[in-house]
Formats: sequence, structure tokens, C-alpha cells
Amino acid sequence: MTQSELAAWVRKKFKLRAKPARNTISDIMKNAESIMSAS
Repeated sequence: MTQSELAAWVRKKFKLRAKPARNTISDIMKNAESIMSAS
């Protein structure tokens, strides 16, 4: 899945007005391990 596809999915899933910025998606992907371990 590309960042663009992921952003489109996030927009639809969470009913956002706009897709998240590319850098937001990138930051989440870079920090996915620590984000997942925090939950």
C-alpha cells in the first residue's frame, strides 16, 4: 500500500474532510512500533 493509498483509506475510515498530509503518514509509519506498543 502506498502512502497515498493509506492516506485515502484513513480519510474514509475516520470520515475526515481531507486526507492526512504525506509527512503525517510518514511519521506514523516510522514510529509504528512505538505507537503500537503504547496501546
